[in-house]
Amino acid sequence: MSGDPQQSKREIETDCARVFERKGDGRTAGGSRLYLAMMALETGALDEARAETDRALVLLADTPPLRPYALAVLVFVHLARGDAAQARAVALEAAELAKALGAMEQGEAYVHLAVAEALRTAGDVDAATKAASEARARLVERGAIMSEPIRVSFFERVPENARTFALAEELGV
Repeated sequence: MSGDPQQSKREIETDCARVFERKGDGRTAGGSRLYLAMMALETGALDEARAETDRALVLLADTPPLRPYALAVLVFVHLARGDAAQARAVALEAAELAKALGAMEQGEAYVHLAVAEALRTAGDVDAATKAASEARARLVERGAIMSEPIRVSFFERVPENARTFALAEELGV
C-alpha cells in the first residue's frame, strides 16, 4: 500500500470489491464499486468514477434498493463533466426508482441531493427548489429523533446532508 491515506483506502476498497466479485456477491461488490466511484469523484478522476459507477450498476442489477444510490453517483459524474442534460435525465430516473421502492438500504440523502443539484444545474430552478425543500425536510424529519449533538453532527458532518442544507439555503428554502 502507498503512503497516501486516500490511495490506501482505494486499494483496500478495490481489494474488497474483487473479493466480493469472486464470491458472486454483487450487492457488496457493487457497494464497494460505488465507494470507489465516489473516491474517484473527490479527486477529479472522472473516467475512473464513470467506470466504477458502470461496474456498480451491473453488479447491482439484481439489487433494486441500491440502484437509486448508484444512479445518484452517476448524476454527480455527469455534473462533474458538465453534462447537465444527462445528469437531469439520470436524476429523474433515480428519483422515480427511489419513489417506487419506497425505502432504500442506503444513500437516500445522496439521491435527493443529486436530484436537486441536477435540476438546478439544468436550469429547472422551480423543480430544484421543490426537490431541495423535500430533501431538507426529510433530513429534518430524520434528525428529529436524534439527540442534539448527534443531530448537529448528522446535519453538518455528513457531506451530502451539509450540502443539502446549503443548497436549500441557496435556493431560498
